[in-house]
Amino acid sequence: MQFSGASSLSATFVSTNTKFNDVIFDASINPGFDNDANSVVKISGNLTNYNSKLNNNSNVSFTFDGSENQIITSKSANFFNKLTIDKPGGFVMLTSGITVAGTLIMLSGNIKTGSNLLTLGTSNTNRGTLTYTSGIIITGTTGSFKRWFANETASNILFLETSSE
Repeated sequence: MQFSGASSLSATFVSTNTKFNDVIFDASINPGFDNDANSVVKISGNLTNYNSKLNNNSNVSFTFDGSENQIITSKSANFFNKLTIDKPGGFVMLTSGITVAGTLIMLSGNIKTGSNLLTLGTSNTNRGTLTYTSGIIITGTTGSFKRWFANETASNILFLETSSE
């Protein structure tokens, strides 16, 4: 699915439980997923966002659930509010840095950051939420994972460093 058109056009795409293979947002397009409070966008392929002005919104949840490798490329680092990884196989691979402002849900499957930064939360007052069942975030030697904490609540935190991808 490709969202394209003139920059003066706007879209309202209500998606309560829509599944796409590959999703592409052209540079000037906002698909309007956030116009419905219960939007769920399931993606079995890749997501490419060329719009650097798209920012996270609490109304839309993206779920990556493909059985092969899936790639996230986004010109806007603050694209996701709620991101769910629920993959029976393959990896979610980042080709750009992304921020999950609200909730990162890891049901099954792994994220490979490559040389990019995956950030959960936006500040020590908007720390984001990690809901974890299974999976790992693989940063390799040049990527990273950043998570916000408030000083008074930073306890019982587990980070596991591995030496190989």
